[in-house]
Amino acid sequence: MWRRRERLHAVERTGDPYVDSLTGHIFGPADFRPGNVASLQEQQGDDSDWEWSLGALWRPSAHWSFGAVWRRGPAFDFEATFTDGPANPNPGEVDPELSGPSRFHVPDAYGLGVAWRPLDAMVVSCDWMRVAYSQMTSELRNVLRASGSDPANFSAPDVDELHLGGEYQFLSTRWPVAVRAGLFFDPEHRIRYTGESDSLRARFRPGEDQTHYAFGAGVVIGRAQIDAAADLSQSVDTVSLSMVARF
Repeated sequence: MWRRRERLHAVERTGDPYVDSLTGHIFGPADFRPGNVASLQEQQGDDSDWEWSLGALWRPSAHWSFGAVWRRGPAFDFEATFTDGPANPNPGEVDPELSGPSRFHVPDAYGLGVAWRPLDAMVVSCDWMRVAYSQMTSELRNVLRASGSDPANFSAPDVDELHLGGEYQFLSTRWPVAVRAGLFFDPEHRIRYTGESDSLRARFRPGEDQTHYAFGAGVVIGRAQIDAAADLSQSVDTVSLSMVARF
C-alpha cells in the first residue's frame, strides 16, 4: 500500500471579498504550482495478517435454529510520514510528531441470530451484531498538523447492527426459484473529530443512521445457479449478480 497526498497553501482570509476569491486565497481556486505545496503526507506499508471466526449453531427443532459468531478482524502495520513542502519555512523537513509507525485495525465483531422455518420452503431470520469501530482509531498515526498531533481527538463509536431477512423457495417449478428480501439497520459510525479546530470539526463530522432495503432472487438451472440482488439505502445503492457452475 502506498498513498501520497499533497496539501496546498492558501492565503489567510483578508476580509476583502475580491482578494479572498483570487487564486491561492482562502475562497478562490487552488494554486497548483509546485512551489505552493504546503506539506506532503505519505502512508506506505506491506503487511499481512490472519482473520478468523468462531461460531456455534444449535437446532432444537426442525423449525428453529440459534447461532452465535465472533469475528476477529486483522490489523495492518504501515509507516506514516509528514514532510514540509516548499511553501513552508523548512521545506523537506520531516515532522517527528506526525510521522512514524502506525496500524490500521479492521473492526472485531460478534453477534447472535435466530432463524424460524414455518414451512419447508420458507425461512425467516434475525440477527444482532456488535461492531467495534472504535478499533479503527486505536493505533492510527495522526498526520494532520491542525489537530495538534493528538490522536485522542479522533474517535469512532461501537455500534449495534440489526438484520432481518427472509427467503421463500418455489421447489415445484421446473427450475427451482428462491426469492429473498431483507432489512439492515446500519448505525452511524464515521470517524469524527472532537478537538478545537473548526476546519477539522467540519471535515470529520458524524454521519447519519442508514436503513438498507435488500431484494434478491436465485434460480437453479441444471448444474448452474444464478443469483441477483440489490441493496438500496440513502447513501448508496448496490446491485450484484453471481453464477455458480457445478461439475
